[in-house]
Amino acid sequence: TQLELEQLSAIFSGVQDLRKAFDRAKARREQGNGTLLFVDEIHRFNRSQQDGFLPFVEAGVVTLVGATTENPSFEVISALLSRAAVYVLQPLSDADLAVLLERALKRAAIIGH
Repeated sequence: TQLELEQLSAIFSGVQDLRKAFDRAKARREQGNGTLLFVDEIHRFNRSQQDGFLPFVEAGVVTLVGATTENPSFEVISALLSRAAVYVLQPLSDADLAVLLERALKRAAIIGH
């Protein structure tokens, strides 16, 4: 993506952490660089905190990726959802894991590890 990664956890971060992340993102943008802001457990931010993302998302200061174990339709404010694409991740099957393991073993043999 050629974006600088900022990572936050809504469990351990507050408004001050968000402000700092947005300030760094604005500074990067002024230099022509973008920021991907990854927020783990985004549903843990309250409505007011989630509202704080809007101006930065709308202005393109950050590309927001929020992860949640909850249903975002109920836990993430509609204004953010309307500006997002929601992807539901499913666990890999045993067959999928076997294919990945086989691929990794082949690659390791090619590289000589």
